[in-house]
Amino acid sequence: MVIINCYRPPGSCSRNFSSAMEALSRLLDSLPVPTPDVILTGDLNFPFLKWPEGTQTGSTLADKSQAELLLSITNSSFLIQMVSIPTRGNNILDLFFTNNSDAINCVSAERTIFSDHNLLKIHTTYNKSHSPEMATPTEKNPFSKLNFFSSQVNWDLLNAQLQCTDWESELHVGNPEVMLNDFLKTILRACEGNVPTRKLPATRRSHVPRDRKVLMRRRANLNRQMQTTKSDSRKNSLQAKISHIENELKDSHEKQRDWEETQAVCNIKANPKFFFKYCKKFSKTQVKVGPLQAGNGIMSNTPEETCQILSQQYTRVFLQPTPAKIVLEPAEFFKVHTQHHLTLVNIPFTITDVQEAISELKINSAAGPDGVPSILLLRCKEALALPLYKIWHCSLDTHYTINIKRGHHLPNPQRGG
Repeated sequence: MVIINCYRPPGSCSRNFSSAMEALSRLLDSLPVPTPDVILTGDLNFPFLKWPEGTQTGSTLADKSQAELLLSITNSSFLIQMVSIPTRGNNILDLFFTNNSDAINCVSAERTIFSDHNLLKIHTTYNKSHSPEMATPTEKNPFSKLNFFSSQVNWDLLNAQLQCTDWESELHVGNPEVMLNDFLKTILRACEGNVPTRKLPATRRSHVPRDRKVLMRRRANLNRQMQTTKSDSRKNSLQAKISHIENELKDSHEKQRDWEETQAVCNIKANPKFFFKYCKKFSKTQVKVGPLQAGNGIMSNTPEETCQILSQQYTRVFLQPTPAKIVLEPAEFFKVHTQHHLTLVNIPFTITDVQEAISELKINSAAGPDGVPSILLLRCKEALALPLYKIWHCSLDTHYTINIKRGHHLPNPQRGG
């Protein structure tokens, strides 16, 4: 199915309208055979056209020539105009062309307070198709299931619990890698009791509040009564009730937008990602990546393929270590072989140094391979500085390098490119 929406302002320039119609004509001519269902709709502002015949009455020469151009394109593509009831006042300004009139069951128009145009309702025989669910990458970071930016996080209790931990017994093993794993397990247990879990993404694209659903059902019921009643006084009464309900719906939407905006503004400093996510909802255009060309010369057709090509490109820029240069035995490699050999035997640092290093982190920085979010380190740096000091000091003493100084990327294809 091809859906085309077009808006023509009143008194539109003939040159601009002709350019738009040329693009429309090229698009219709490029459609494959057999031709898919085509729907052309929009507010075209041709009040002098009488439907369903499509005949013209009095108007300016410029408007008439533009209407003739539109009709010539729709007739050549066998598009039929289906709206025959007024959409604004006594005029038919909003049009609906299709090459499959059998798919249209009925067309109705309802007055609404949200516009000076009537609300067109077109019932079709089309069934809603569901896009296949994209496979989301498996997340191995256990901290990612926790919402550390929630207002329900009990930071005082979490700090007290971590400070009361006996790190001497928890980190008694002399292997820095084992000590790091024990450290992560300990703070994860503490976080799971004081940090709420993230809410799973909703299965539906939008959530309609219950009170708004009730109002919409009442409005639909009144609209059905409006179509069947013949009394003018009854119609006026029903229309007044519909207008009142639409005002309540309008107030409901405005209150929700005000609340969301307040939440976003309050989180500018504490959680900038929340603020930018809110702003992104109002983006008029969506920037897409791809299609990209794979190594075999074939262009990517799906977000998954594009994501995989990017992942391979990012992986390719990292150099592989030379096998002969890999240190397999750190203790032997760093061993002093001569008595007079000058070497760096120690790097002195204190717990205060660890706290100062943590303070340099940004609260919204991405977590490293260990998965510990920066907000947890910043809010609990007094309690976590001691175990981190022990782990790094053991690493220097044993010449054992902790394998956390590495980068990683996780392909995550987004719907719509």
